[in-house]
Amino acid sequence: YERYGRNSPFPYATNGSGHIVFLVLFLVAWLIHIAQAIRFKSLFTWVILVVGTIEWIGYMFCLFAIGQESPSSYLVVCQTLLVATPALLVAHNYIIVERIMDFIGTDYGPMAHTNITNVFLGADMIAMALQIAGTAMLTEALGKPHQVEVGQKILVTGLLLQVITFGIYTILVMAYNFRSSRDPTLRAYKTQLRSLRMLWVAFYINVVLITIRTIYRTVGKQFQANES
Repeated sequence: YERYGRNSPFPYATNGSGHIVFLVLFLVAWLIHIAQAIRFKSLFTWVILVVGTIEWIGYMFCLFAIGQESPSSYLVVCQTLLVATPALLVAHNYIIVERIMDFIGTDYGPMAHTNITNVFLGADMIAMALQIAGTAMLTEALGKPHQVEVGQKILVTGLLLQVITFGIYTILVMAYNFRSSRDPTLRAYKTQLRSLRMLWVAFYINVVLITIRTIYRTVGKQFQANES
């Protein structure tokens, strides 16, 4: 993509070795999750399996785009797939936390856990659709300044919506976790609840990583829009 320079909708030089590293990492992680899903019959992990598939296929198309005379078609697939995966990871978190809430009890949240999941999952899907639409416009916008501007605004809107909705959801989940962990009636189930601790840790680690990634992309795209 480097030959497009600063006039490109994606004005950066690609890193082939970086794509190879992430392709291998996501492929290995994907295979591990498949093995775990089969071993433990965890059908609810289908989202993370889809995410892994999209990730390594996306990086594979990024590699195909390197050195091509007209890399636009490969770039569309690469960028669209890689943009969609964080929103799907968020959706996976929603599913996992809903199962935790269903196990612990529904009396510690502001509303039914199924309603929380449906509302925020819907907002997440809207954010993902906006990001994909904005990315698709940008990948076909070379030499079209107005389309670049519109695509960037749509993409940034989708990223902001994802940050806001996931942030609100995280606050609600933290409140639920805080209230349930201090309920004396649950002390009799201390052993069962202790087994959920790693899931909570994994959730919060995901929150940090996804939030950092989304904010980074939002700031980067907004900075790029201001320069263009």
